[in-house]
Amino acid sequence: MRQTIPPCLMLLALGACAHPPGSGGFAFVGPQAPPDAPRTVVGETESRGPVRVPGSTEAAPRGTATRPAPSPDSDRIAQAWDMPWTVAPATERTEAERGDVSRTAQVPGWGLVKATPRVLASLRTQPRAVPGRNRAVEACRRQAQRAAIPFGPASVTAVSRGPDHATPAGAIEGLVELRIVYRRPDHVEVRQDVLRCTVDARGGFLDAKPASEA
Repeated sequence: MRQTIPPCLMLLALGACAHPPGSGGFAFVGPQAPPDAPRTVVGETESRGPVRVPGSTEAAPRGTATRPAPSPDSDRIAQAWDMPWTVAPATERTEAERGDVSRTAQVPGWGLVKATPRVLASLRTQPRAVPGRNRAVEACRRQAQRAAIPFGPASVTAVSRGPDHATPAGAIEGLVELRIVYRRPDHVEVRQDVLRCTVDARGGFLDAKPASEA
């Protein structure tokens, strides 16, 4: 008598059948990807592998959400933006016209610091973020870092001062506290203020002004 090999035994050789323990038979299982295989995810993070941006061959770091690139208009606006006087290095003009008088003092952990009395008193702690989503923080920080380049080496800290909100024009506005440390040969100058930062729906920078003047 001619024997016929069951189809599942043929599939077993291809790795498509599994033998569940104690079942006494075979069960069909589909192909499985390796645990660490990257997956393409649009608009969200993927914990098992890197996030791949559609249309790109590069993967974003694991745990990093993708977002649309800022529009060309926001780049043009950012290049024309003037840094507010409250976070730019102090000048004789700002001291005379706005009473923005700085003094120099030794601060523990900082060394010799030039800043206003208000800022000097705040240097013992780091600026603290207020809970709530604020989509303007990172765009504002990047813009401040770029605008600080002409003044020499500087570091920028930016924290949210509360949840953002939509404007009637469809933009997103949020309060962001900036601390910029300008490094000088024999001291550092620290400028710090809360700005009202505006970004477009894609996260592109539009504007930032002192919150006290808005």
